[in-house]
Amino acid sequence: MADNTVISLMTGGDTIATDEISGAKYQRIKLIHGADGVNAGDVSSANGLPVQVVAALPAGTNAIGKSAANSGIDIGDVDVTSIVPGVGATNLGKAEDAAHTSGDTGVMALGVGNVAQSSFAADGDYIPLAVDLKGNLMIGGNIAHDGVDAGNPTLNGYRAIAHGANPTAVAAADRTVGFANRHGIPFVIGGHPNIITLRTNYTGAQTNAALVTVATGLKIVVTECSVLADNANTVNVQARVGFATATTPTGAGTVLSHPGIAPGSGVGRGNGSGMIGVGADDEDLRITSTVPTGGSIDVMVSYYTIES
Repeated sequence: MADNTVISLMTGGDTIATDEISGAKYQRIKLIHGADGVNAGDVSSANGLPVQVVAALPAGTNAIGKSAANSGIDIGDVDVTSIVPGVGATNLGKAEDAAHTSGDTGVMALGVGNVAQSSFAADGDYIPLAVDLKGNLMIGGNIAHDGVDAGNPTLNGYRAIAHGANPTAVAAADRTVGFANRHGIPFVIGGHPNIITLRTNYTGAQTNAALVTVATGLKIVVTECSVLADNANTVNVQARVGFATATTPTGAGTVLSHPGIAPGSGVGRGNGSGMIGVGADDEDLRITSTVPTGGSIDVMVSYYTIES
C-alpha cells in the first residue's frame, strides 16, 4: 500500500463483542478510508498497541484462503515459459492424485488431448495429434480407403540390402524391419512360417479318405496339392481332393480334381507360396479316387492349420 494511502481503523458500536462462531472476544471495529471516511489518514489506537482484526472470511467466490484439493478455482492465464524444470516447485508433471515425495524431479509433462475424428473439416486436412486412453500416440492416414487422393502420403519404409546379402538375424519375438533392394522393391516371400508337407501313396480305390484331419476350432489352409500316377498303371485314374467332414466334395470345397490321370502323368495346383483352398472349421482334407490298376498314385499336399 502506498504511504499516502493509509486505512484508518475507527471503533464503532460496542467495543467488546463475542464471535458468534468461535466464541472469542474481540474489539469490534470498522474500516474507513481515512479518519473522516473520505481522506486518507494515519492508523492509531488508543493505547498505541497494534490493532488485530479477527473476522471470518466471507463466503462465496471472493473468499480468500487456502483452497481445498481439486476445488476447480480458475487462476487465469499461466505463463508456462516461466516454469523451469528443477527450479521452484518440485511436483510438476505428477498425476492429479499421485503422491508427492521428496526428490521429485519437477519434469513438466506435455499432455496431448484425445481428439474426435468427427472434428476434421474435410479429406486432406492435417490430423491433430491425439492419444488413446493409455497415452499411446494415434497415427492415421488422412484419406479413407478408396477415397480421392489428397494431401501428402504416409509411406512405409524399408531397409535397403544388396542382392546376395543376408540380413542379420534377430531373436524370436524381437521387432524387425522390412527389407528391400536398393531400388526400393521389397523382398517378400509368400506362405506361412510353418508349412507342413505330406505324401500318401495309394494302391487301391479311395472313398472319402482323410489326408489331413483337424479338430473343432481349427481350419486347414492348403498351399499345394498334386496327384501323380504310376507309369505302371494300366488305366487312367480319377481323383478328387477337397474339404469335408465326411464326404469328398464335387463342387464347392474342391481343391483338386481330374477325370482321368494317364499313367506316368499327374495333375497339380499351387507351388506352396500361396493359398489355394481354405477349409471350414473342423473340415478335414479328403480324397476320393478310382483303382490305379497295376500300380499306384502319389498324393502330395503342403498346408498349415490356423485357428478358426
